[in-house]
Amino acid sequence: MPATFAALPAVLPVALTVLIGYGARRSGIVPASLWQGVEIFCYRVLFPAIMLVSVYHADLGWSRIGPFGTALLLTTAAAALVVLALRRILALPDPRFTTLFQTVTRWNAFIALALATQLTGPKGIGLISVAMAFLIPVVNVVNVLVMSIWGSGKAGIFGMIKAILSKPIIPGCAAGLALNLGGIPCHARPTTRSARSEQRPFRSA
Repeated sequence: MPATFAALPAVLPVALTVLIGYGARRSGIVPASLWQGVEIFCYRVLFPAIMLVSVYHADLGWSRIGPFGTALLLTTAAAALVVLALRRILALPDPRFTTLFQTVTRWNAFIALALATQLTGPKGIGLISVAMAFLIPVVNVVNVLVMSIWGSGKAGIFGMIKAILSKPIIPGCAAGLALNLGGIPCHARPTTRSARSEQRPFRSA
């Protein structure tokens, strides 16, 4: 019970933000004609910007993130292989398989980042940033490939490449990695004041 109450202040702001957004959409406070523009702006501008800043400030030295990143990738790969096996065992139709594959392999990094900020502070933000840097590009590319092969609109190799590059989050991750690994100074700041003081800039592996 004490642990539950300790986590409540971290979970409550995130839950309230989601509920406020849902209420604004359902109540008509934000007109339906404008809501699509808000979603597009978040998807194409704000999410990539968050990814760029988070990945840029992540400590990507191999001694720090090597085992952690490897464990993340192996766990995700294992989950993906289980779903691929279930497709054959259960004879899942393509639409159901692609939905299940995305449900198992994708995760809401932005809610995780918000919770990490509240629960664990700068250390948690650093770990989530590393997880985002490792997993989000890989998961997005793999899911695009799966949708291109088994989705309703099957695409060739050029269609796959186009679909991957059209994901705004991919350039955001790539730009953050380029700035981080290149040691390029950037004035973007971490998401919290405490993170600003403790998260480290690029450190070579």
